[in-house]
Formats: sequence, C-alpha cells, structure tokens
Amino acid sequence: MGRICLSMGHEKIFLREAELAVCERQGRYTRLYHRYGQTDVRENLDAILRQTRQMQYCHQSFLVNPGRIFRLRSGECQVRLPDGKLMIIPVSKKYGEQLLAKLYEKGDFTEIP
Repeated sequence: MGRICLSMGHEKIFLREAELAVCERQGRYTRLYHRYGQTDVRENLDAILRQTRQMQYCHQSFLVNPGRIFRLRSGECQVRLPDGKLMIIPVSKKYGEQLLAKLYEKGDFTEIP
C-alpha cells in the first residue's frame, strides 16, 4: 500500500492509504477521516485521488475507500470509520455505478440473493 502526503498549513502529514476511510470537501479545506481521527488539509479531492489507488468518488464532495463500505443504498452508503463508528455519506447517481463496479471488482465478498 502506498503512502500519501498532504498539506496541513505549513506542515505535511503522511498517511497510509489503507488508514484513510473518507475525504469530505468543506469549502477551501478537505476533512480526512482516518485511523488517527480527523484532519483538515488544503488539497482538493482530485489531488488526493491522484495519490491513491483505492479511493473512489461517491459524490462531488466525497471520496470513499470502497473497502470500508458497510451498506450501499440508493442515494447513500454507510462507511465504517477506523474507530468503529458508522458514517452515512451521500452517493450521487453520477458516481453510484462506478462505486458499485469498484466493489464488485474487489471480489472479496459473497453476494446473497
């Protein structure tokens, strides 16, 4: 797994990609939900996406690690954060099919009809 480097003011933070669960764009900053809690960084979602292999758009304001999705419904998904809590995030029609394809691509689950 790769590491990503992000700007936090005059500091840099380094995270392993697997430690990252959700990225949420909030105005000029992006809030990262990761193993160590939450951190606001200056990079936009596209800049973060270029540094990762796992993260996937689910909405214009959200990136999600598909391996952390607990439940996917029409218009939203539940993501298990590293602290064990569930976070509900929106899934737009534009990105919903891509996200579903990424989940099936991993193939590490069994679908029950």
